[in-house]
Amino acid sequence: MAGNGEKRIANTATDLIFYTNTDESDYPIYITSECEVWLKARPRESILATFFVKRVAEAGDVGHEMYDVAVQAITEVAKSEPEKISRLEITYEVYRGDMESLIGEAKAYAVLVLSRATPFRRDRGRAWAIGFDWKKRAAAKYPAIAHFLYLKDLGRYHFDVRLCVKLPVVTDQLERLFSAAVSPAKASISEAGEIEAQIEVLKKAIQQKKEELKMLEEQLESLLLKLQLERMKREVV
Repeated sequence: MAGNGEKRIANTATDLIFYTNTDESDYPIYITSECEVWLKARPRESILATFFVKRVAEAGDVGHEMYDVAVQAITEVAKSEPEKISRLEITYEVYRGDMESLIGEAKAYAVLVLSRATPFRRDRGRAWAIGFDWKKRAAAKYPAIAHFLYLKDLGRYHFDVRLCVKLPVVTDQLERLFSAAVSPAKASISEAGEIEAQIEVLKKAIQQKKEELKMLEEQLESLLLKLQLERMKREVV
């Protein structure tokens, strides 16, 4: 959903929900040591945590404080009311690392506001160009939901580009499990990084002292040589 080659970064449970593909279930989401999100494909980088999307289902009366803003934004840029509004319940299995140990299971929710399709459904370039314009305008005029905007193509035989707002609803349970899965590992990696940085500082300091010591030794040898020459002159006289 990041699009344009942007990395998907999940620093919070809110980010995790936003990047979850709610069109399907029964797949893993990997969070790397850099907090980058990988759906299904296992990354080469070290994996901090795995969130297995066990189930996505229709939910009941789920609200969000930005709901009215999302509807207004879609209505304004697309010049029509949202074509579809979905309320979903997502069930995650939360694991440390690459499914090394199960921490627990948690539910979360999402409210999706979907625009009508952009014009020019048989012209890919124009359909997506209009979609990007809608997204850019909505983000600029309604910055509170800018992070929750993305484009998707629902078409099978033509281009059906829509502007979507996905509003994550985090539960206390998911918040706790996300923190348990990601935070300790992040702290450990951060601490290791700080130790490595301190080691590099000490290495540089030692090297600098060695160079200073070498310079002092050279100065000492030079002075000793001068002293020896002066004594030899006196003996000759």
